[in-house]
Amino acid sequence: MFDVEERQRVRDQLLASAEEDPGIVGAAITGSAALGEADRWSDIDLAFSVHGQLSETLERWTTRLYKDFAAVHHWDLPSGNTVYRVFLLPGWLEVDIAFTPETEFGPLGPAWHTVFGHTSQPTPGLPPHHQHLAGLAWHHALHARAVAVKSNETFVVL
Repeated sequence: MFDVEERQRVRDQLLASAEEDPGIVGAAITGSAALGEADRWSDIDLAFSVHGQLSETLERWTTRLYKDFAAVHHWDLPSGNTVYRVFLLPGWLEVDIAFTPETEFGPLGPAWHTVFGHTSQPTPGLPPHHQHLAGLAWHHALHARAVAVKSNETFVVL
């Protein structure tokens, strides 16, 4: 299982790599860490502002996560023009990176901390298709079955 120091190290390395990547023109920390509410079990949530084709940047970053961080699997959750690519690293560390066109890069809620680059005010998109919502519902329902109960710093899966 990953520890907090490892998670911080990986996040710092990802953000440093993003600053060096000419295709990434902005980055933000999102999720619980952006709110100062990360705990020992939190994953890494980042958003990148992409200049140019998303597909090229997605391919480059996927290669980087497998090569430099030994990713064992990934999957995509598209939302409008953004692709959330979710990586599983050794030790069960999850890395979620939102790859967003630079013209749409900006906070959609309070869980956002800009690290570098410029943000825009996103325009509301079309509501999601009902099939997409149904898929999210069963996906999250399955995960809700594995409820972690804290008992003296030990988590038991019910």
